[in-house]
Amino acid sequence: MDSEATRRTFLQGGTIAAAGLIAGAAPAVAQDAPSGGGHEGHGQAGGDPRERPAVGSASDRGKLVPGFRAAGLAPVPVEVPDGPPKLAWKMVNGAKEFHLFAEHLKREVLPDVWIDVWGYNGSMPGPMIEVVEGDKVRIIVHNKLPEPTIMHWHGIDVPNAMDGVEGLIQDPIKPGGMFTYEFTLEQNGTFFYHTHVAMQQGMGMVGLFIVHPKVAHFPPVDRDLALIIQEWAILPGSTIPNTMSMEFNLFTLNGRAAPYITPMVIKQGERVRIRLVNFSAIDHHPMHLHGITFWITGTEGGRIPDTAW
Repeated sequence: MDSEATRRTFLQGGTIAAAGLIAGAAPAVAQDAPSGGGHEGHGQAGGDPRERPAVGSASDRGKLVPGFRAAGLAPVPVEVPDGPPKLAWKMVNGAKEFHLFAEHLKREVLPDVWIDVWGYNGSMPGPMIEVVEGDKVRIIVHNKLPEPTIMHWHGIDVPNAMDGVEGLIQDPIKPGGMFTYEFTLEQNGTFFYHTHVAMQQGMGMVGLFIVHPKVAHFPPVDRDLALIIQEWAILPGSTIPNTMSMEFNLFTLNGRAAPYITPMVIKQGERVRIRLVNFSAIDHHPMHLHGITFWITGTEGGRIPDTAW
């Protein structure tokens, strides 16, 4: 086999794994990869014409072509590859009540490579909160850390008293203490929760907060996945992130570094949404779905009209 053929085979095998290297806070809708593979396959049409209409057609290469899921149904649950189970809740006095425990833990970022991090409920990133627009939520934050902490609901419209900005809106939650946040969700989209203490952010205190619309956006997706990208400075011989350093040497997706990241395996013909959150300290991370046609369909503010895709 010549070197060019070998290169193409490698790139085809890495297409879905490479899709894990994505940053930002915008959901992206993607189709399956063209059969050509590699960068030379980006502009090629092929396969079922329903899935890949010709360039210039009314559906613009499948931009609004549905997958297999019928329209008008409730949204599919969000998957978090390599992440913990979503946060459980129970209905208490008309609100979905959640409990988050801020605590120290260890995270295996590579096989047998562990780092000391701070997270929630035994995981880093913390467990995903998944709710529906219109829900009233009550989130009780328990502080098991050796120092005060606080919680901010990034991108979510909440009453001022619930916004979680230390010294401006509320006093921090003392070690061993707790605070109850309560609000009604008046929007839908991809959001996240995180501590509002800079050093604690560098230790990993973040989690996804997904708010679904009551009826799935059109076209509905068959799969809905979410990724958080983070960066770390781990000095030789240390397992504790250096939160004062901007020279990062470890990059993770949902708490794991390549090649320990689980590939996202998608069936041909499925319509897929990938939600992306960049929780890096200072860096933008341009990302690319290798060999796949995709569209940015939303930002941190919610859904973008399909005319602007």
